[in-house]
Amino acid sequence: MDDTPDLRRRYEQGVAAVEELKRELRERAQAVAERERELDELRARLQRQVVPAEPAWPLPGKQELDERERWIEQREREVAQALAAAQRRRRPASQAEARAWQQGGGGKEGSRKPGPY
Repeated sequence: MDDTPDLRRRYEQGVAAVEELKRELRERAQAVAERERELDELRARLQRQVVPAEPAWPLPGKQELDERERWIEQREREVAQALAAAQRRRRPASQAEARAWQQGGGGKEGSRKPGPY
């Protein structure tokens, strides 16, 4: 018995199976490459959307924050000093008005301006 035709047939089937596997691998490789391109595009789009920006307010320990804190503290001191000075200026005038009122200015008719009541 001659097994040559049978071996030949099995060889050709094996070659065809290998060719089929190669074709499937090429198709899968193309699909993977396409998916990689999509992934790269998505990553690029995401990076354009999420651009790391400087925070609106500086982070603790940064020089800009320290400068702002110093400026705010200085401004608070200035405002407190201005308020105290205004209160000192107003206090003597109020005291003088109270003394004048007590010394007789309050009992005379027409000495007061008419109020809203």
